[in-house]
Amino acid sequence: MIQIITNNINKFKEFDKSLFCISKLDEFQSLDNYEITIIDISDESVWYNKEHNTLSIDKRNDFQSLKTAINGSNKSNIIIVFPQNTYYHYLYSYSNSTHSYRYQNTEKIKDIKDNYIAIITKNLINMEQTNINYGKTYTKIGSERYQSDFSFTYVNNDDVMLKAENGNDITLIKKNRIFITTLKLEEENKICNLLHYIFPSAFSDNTEIPEWINEIDFYTDKKCKDDLSKLDEKISILKQQKKDIELNMLENLKYKSILFETGNTLSKQINEMISKVFDYDMTQFKDIYEEDGLVKLDDITFIIETKGLNNEISGHNISDACNHLIIYEDKLDENNITENAKCLFFVAYERNKPLNERTAIKDRIKKIAKANNTLIIDTRVFLNIFEDFLNKKITKEEIKELFIENNGILLYTVK
Repeated sequence: MIQIITNNINKFKEFDKSLFCISKLDEFQSLDNYEITIIDISDESVWYNKEHNTLSIDKRNDFQSLKTAINGSNKSNIIIVFPQNTYYHYLYSYSNSTHSYRYQNTEKIKDIKDNYIAIITKNLINMEQTNINYGKTYTKIGSERYQSDFSFTYVNNDDVMLKAENGNDITLIKKNRIFITTLKLEEENKICNLLHYIFPSAFSDNTEIPEWINEIDFYTDKKCKDDLSKLDEKISILKQQKKDIELNMLENLKYKSILFETGNTLSKQINEMISKVFDYDMTQFKDIYEEDGLVKLDDITFIIETKGLNNEISGHNISDACNHLIIYEDKLDENNITENAKCLFFVAYERNKPLNERTAIKDRIKKIAKANNTLIIDTRVFLNIFEDFLNKKITKEEIKELFIENNGILLYTVK
């Protein structure tokens, strides 16, 4: 029998009761009572937070109870079903228009995906470096076709279980013994079809093999067991070595992502790399002056702006970047503070093109940046600098001087 744990039992009320037991999120049964447990966190009713931010959910205690149950389970196969691009509701307060308490704000999951993954990691299952990307896809399993609004990124090759029809987007992964999917699963036939795909032996017509049969040695069993034990030991060592290498490559991919990322993801990655270069804690950074990042060193403050562009850099892009420097300097002036400040504009332009097909930045753009105390740093250039920094070919002081002394567009020769 299969247990489905959900916050909305009405979604599954028509399911075959001889096969499925439907449990509420806050009243589920022991996972080991069932061969398979499906944890459905896809319903919009899960994604509410009374607080003034998108960093948690009201159901976090239920999630943490499930986390404990998952860690304590020895038998049940577990599937976690992620939501589609549903709404996340937050800021529960009194509304003058309705004269009642209500959730005031909403965000689509795609717009808070980093926080969404952080909520899951903190309260349900550790996603490690794995994240999600938004983009509608379809995945074929047998005769059934499944929709998905998200796919997984930064996944170890061994953890990939299923990809979309495009052959690239990952829609089903496995972390240890837990399966996680972004597929839309609301119909009984589609759930059963997926279960047959993941657990074919669980739906076999053969008599279940009793555990005691493994204690009986026949013919070459003992030698085979000894050989398997030695192989398992070697495989375990090789798997760990492979995992270490893949984790290293995933870390490299995070750094390389600045060549094509945009929005908050690009800002977060640039800030992480800048923090590493200058040994500077930006975890508590708040965009008080509307900038994407800020590094206050002894003799200079860098206002950090980031942008991922599909096209070339325009004068408008430079104006937006240097405007945040002006806002910062205005605040300093209001408080009679003298400070040396400069805008660093990290930009991944023509981000969908291969590097060798991207055009050079126009002289007109360079002049606008130079006139506004803004240094344009192509993310290709910064990646080269960062690689030399990791290889100890350039120091943080030398990087600081590069940022200070160059104007308009940063030029750099790989060491």
